[in-house]
Amino acid sequence: MLKNSTTNPLIFTYALVCLMFLGSKNVAFAQKKEAPPPTYGELIVQAEKFYAEKNFKKAFKNYEAALKLLNDASPLIFMHATLSAAETGKKTEAVDWLQKAIRKGWLNIDGILDNKTLKSKIGKTEEWQRITKELIKQQDKRITKQAKFESLRKKLEEVYEENQEVQRDMAAFWQTAPTDTMTIVQK
Repeated sequence: MLKNSTTNPLIFTYALVCLMFLGSKNVAFAQKKEAPPPTYGELIVQAEKFYAEKNFKKAFKNYEAALKLLNDASPLIFMHATLSAAETGKKTEAVDWLQKAIRKGWLNIDGILDNKTLKSKIGKTEEWQRITKELIKQQDKRITKQAKFESLRKKLEEVYEENQEVQRDMAAFWQTAPTDTMTIVQK
């Protein structure tokens, strides 16, 4: 009996150590792995969601993170990023992204020039003054081009209308002419 009483605590201690070891491995495996950082696309999707909800602070953070990963986006994304930055008082980013939106092909010049947020938030900066002057020049060139072609457009419309009259006359003639011709041939 004496022998059993001394071996039992050893077996118990050995079993306890084994359980602790196995338990610590399970705890290690049960820990959550760190999630990978969000991708550019995920950040843009979140930014657009926040932008649509008018949560410009969160939208700005997501645009900023996404554009740090990949500083390339559509003109629309750059414009939304610009407005989010302006709404949150981030003038430098707003101007930078506005310039990128324009370089990427943003065509709504009137939308930029008339935007109340941009006027109130970055309208007093030198960059804004320079950008708006350039946009006004571009707009003037476009209007001038349109005016040059206005007389040509009017002339083409006149030719088209004359052509349509001739087409209508020809259609009317061919609808009745075959019957008349057949009558003459049969006589």
